[in-house]
Amino acid sequence: MNKPDNLNDEKTRLEVLKSYGILDSPPEEDYNSLTFLASEIFNVPISLISLVDEERQWFKSKIGLNIPETERDISFCTHAIHTSEEVYVVENARKNPLFQNSPLVTGEPDIVFYAGAPLVDSDGYVIGTLCIIDTKERSFSTQEAQKLKILANQVMRLLDLRKKNDHLKIINNEKAILLKEIQHRVKNNLQLISSLISLQISKISDPYLSDAFNICLNRIMAISHIHQSIYMESARESVNFKIYLNDLLNSFEIAHSSSKNIQNEIEEIILGLDIAVPLSLITSEIITNTFKHAFSETQEKKIQILFQKKENGLLEMIIQDNGVGFNTKEKWETSNSLGFEIIKTLSEQINGSISCFSSNDGTRFTIQIAEEKVTVFPINKQHML
Repeated sequence: MNKPDNLNDEKTRLEVLKSYGILDSPPEEDYNSLTFLASEIFNVPISLISLVDEERQWFKSKIGLNIPETERDISFCTHAIHTSEEVYVVENARKNPLFQNSPLVTGEPDIVFYAGAPLVDSDGYVIGTLCIIDTKERSFSTQEAQKLKILANQVMRLLDLRKKNDHLKIINNEKAILLKEIQHRVKNNLQLISSLISLQISKISDPYLSDAFNICLNRIMAISHIHQSIYMESARESVNFKIYLNDLLNSFEIAHSSSKNIQNEIEEIILGLDIAVPLSLITSEIITNTFKHAFSETQEKKIQILFQKKENGLLEMIIQDNGVGFNTKEKWETSNSLGFEIIKTLSEQINGSISCFSSNDGTRFTIQIAEEKVTVFPINKQHML
């Protein structure tokens, strides 16, 4: 058998082939489906997706052949990759001087007929073939060649899609690492700011100023805690809101020595960070104000939090307490309180509505978000951690 010369740009062609990351990968149903179709359409015993490497041709998918690869020097596909557009056809290898002495012809798999459609990348490099093989002589019409080329184009589309997906995975991993580093830096900077404010508070004698600084400190610490949670979650795009919020609530219980004061009933709903973070900040602001203003010194403090997905397509969060209450119109509707402004602004940010009802029996905040405006993710194992 005469070995064909390597292509002039063989080095680049091999680099293109390796860039697909496909060599020696396990079998995949999508590729096997195409080789099966090729065998059925052309009624041949053998069909292969053959990728021509430096010293071998390796079969990504094979029908009717048990070996995973053959030497490149004796392969028909080595000749086929020299035709970047046309199907390479050998009607009778036993009568063809190029192949009549090949061990693939004189021995198993007893090749007589071969047709190989090139697998051509977008820059025109041929990395292999989709080929069909028969053990008897046969002719191959122009229409049949066109059908084989169509199937080869589908193979190439699968290869291109695989390559793009692998590239996206690399980009996403890089983004995740970068995002995690950003969250880490933000968390550390917020902790530094908190330490500086705490130091400043210790030097303030005016109770009004001290109180104002403490409110700011609590807000910064809440944001810092949220960034810490995101950092620990490996910078995911989504979180199990039940676990996420429970972690935040635990920090409040420790801060206010109130291990029995906060009760919650939160559904396991996976939310994007664009919703989870503002909701957590709203919760933090309300609970901070509640501990500060809602309770008398003698009463038993009680805060309840409910988060659920309602039948009418709304996500609803209710935060209520049994405190002394306040005049809703005066304090909520017309007040210029910074805390209330933060709560309202965060609600608008997530396209939600927030209402407040307060009486002598306590105060209830209700936040509702239309589900179509929220990315709700399916629960999987990573969200159970």
